[in-house]
Amino acid sequence: MDPPNTTAAADKFPPYGGARGAPYMDDASTRRNPASHHRAGRARRRNATPPSRHRGFTLVEIAIALALLAIALAAVSRASQTGVDTQRALRERTLAQWVAQNRIAERLAAQRWIAPGAYVGTEVQAGVEFHWRERVSETPNPALRRLDVSVAGAADPGRELASLVGFLALERDR
Repeated sequence: MDPPNTTAAADKFPPYGGARGAPYMDDASTRRNPASHHRAGRARRRNATPPSRHRGFTLVEIAIALALLAIALAAVSRASQTGVDTQRALRERTLAQWVAQNRIAERLAAQRWIAPGAYVGTEVQAGVEFHWRERVSETPNPALRRLDVSVAGAADPGRELASLVGFLALERDR
């Protein structure tokens, strides 16, 4: 029996576990020459831009960034102010609508027949004063009256915030 061929196994599987035919890590051809490495580093440094140009932002870049920030903050401020104004107007209209509903509810609860005409007054709702105007008119049915209520804020009486229409019925003895 012949002894196993050890040279063939060494060619197939290098001792460091690398690929077939790859050079050994100890091979002199893979080592760097310290002198050539030093020369390459000096050449790289000569061609590179000075490090002082890459240390921070320029004044122009900072000015542009601040301008963009100012524009963004102005837009956010405007949007939040619009939201506050919208909320205030919505609250005012809601309160005015409640005043109009209260006027019709009071007329219905009184169960009195109202003469056609115009009636005005003020009412405070949630600490806000409102001016209301009622217009009572006849309808084709003699047992009904139409009641138009419009409500405006005390600060601007010409601007109507809410309006509501109701009908009052004449209760006859049964």
